[in-house]
Amino acid sequence: MADKTTGTNTNNTADKPLIRSIWNVLQAEPWFGLLDVALVATALLMLLTDAVVLFFHIIFLLLTFGAFYWKLRAFVLRAALWVTLTTAVVLTAILAGQTQVEELSEIPLLTAILVLVFIIAQQRARAEESLRRANEELEERVAERTAELTRVNERLSREIAEHRQTEQTLRESEERYRRLVELSFEAIAIHSDGKLVYVNPPGAKLLGASSPEELIGKPIRDLVHPDYWDLLDIRVQQLEEGKGVPLVEEKLIRLDGTVVDVEAASVPVTYQGQPAVQTVIHDITARKQAEAERERERARIARDLHSSLGHNLGYLHLKLDEMTGNEALKEIVGVRRDLTQMRQAANEAYEMVRSMLAASLPANTTDLATALLIQARLVGQRGHFEVQLTSDGQPRPLSPVVQQQVLYLFQEALINVEKHAQARQVTINLAWAEDALTITLSDDGRGFEVGTPQAARGYGLTIMQDRAQEINGRLSLISHPGAGTKVILRLPLN
Repeated sequence: MADKTTGTNTNNTADKPLIRSIWNVLQAEPWFGLLDVALVATALLMLLTDAVVLFFHIIFLLLTFGAFYWKLRAFVLRAALWVTLTTAVVLTAILAGQTQVEELSEIPLLTAILVLVFIIAQQRARAEESLRRANEELEERVAERTAELTRVNERLSREIAEHRQTEQTLRESEERYRRLVELSFEAIAIHSDGKLVYVNPPGAKLLGASSPEELIGKPIRDLVHPDYWDLLDIRVQQLEEGKGVPLVEEKLIRLDGTVVDVEAASVPVTYQGQPAVQTVIHDITARKQAEAERERERARIARDLHSSLGHNLGYLHLKLDEMTGNEALKEIVGVRRDLTQMRQAANEAYEMVRSMLAASLPANTTDLATALLIQARLVGQRGHFEVQLTSDGQPRPLSPVVQQQVLYLFQEALINVEKHAQARQVTINLAWAEDALTITLSDDGRGFEVGTPQAARGYGLTIMQDRAQEINGRLSLISHPGAGTKVILRLPLN
């Protein structure tokens, strides 16, 4: 009894893992419960009826159907259970004489078919899973690409909007500039490839045209005086090279053949997509006429000075020379000394008038260095100091007004050296540059402190500063006690 009980308990214990596994599978895959119910029902019919072979085939048919959907573990458990049960029932039916023994040979064949179907189903499932993953990846890539294209499209839309806004701003700016040019009081013209492509109404009026359209397409050379063609070619070449060009004076020819004096400044521009040159033109005819009138007035004053004061000073100079050489007057010491001083003063006044006449005449032939040296030596003879003048660079002619003011300024400086410096040597240097002239007068006198009230006393320095400002110059004064004095004038030449 004990052995039987032990054996029964052992069998129950061995059956429990299989039953528990089947139960776990049923719980894990409740969708297939109906298929399992069908298998159980078919098995009962196979046991309770004589149609063992029919229901035997139905069980394998149900197993084959399930092979398409069960996973490996579920398939193995069900196949093992129902194939074993079916084999036992068929074997019992053969033994009972209810069926032929040949039916038993179908079980391995059907089992092989069942396994083959399961393998095919698994391959199909894997293929479907791969296809599903591929579709998901494709959908993800399509979504990513769509999002990227959306971002690119948004960026392009913003760039297009910005480009349109820029074009609108540019058109508005061009319109404002066009209006400004057309309403300008100055003449403005644009030429490209040697032909006039734009001119504003003041420019058309300056050139004697009834409208700007009358000038469009005309060659620039037809509007520039032949004397300035070389200058025009040089300026155009400089502008094409991107170089700046200074303001220059030139002459233009109006449509009626008359000549007009102008000042012109040009810059490179782009007009209608092509490189061009824009020129601002200022009519200086009135200024030229005023300058010519001043030249005539200066010439008249010079003639008057020469005819009156010059002749009188010349006569006084000759008479003083005659009286100074008189033997009878040499015995009178005081008179001789006074006559000598009077002779020097008359000589200085005569040379001053000559220099004024030379600077005032339009056909001035006395250069600045010569005039300045003559003036300095006259004061040096009286003040007992030597004068040395040097010139660096290429000298350029100054206008009569400017040269006269420079001579007056340094005459005042030389008189200060004579009166206060007690100098023995004075050096004058003219440094000519392309755009400026720098004149430096140095003495080896006793010097002074520039900032002291004594230095500011009197009108000499103030007058010198005023004369420098009148000719757009800049005057500097450098001096220290015992170290001499420097007077520096920087004068622009444009």
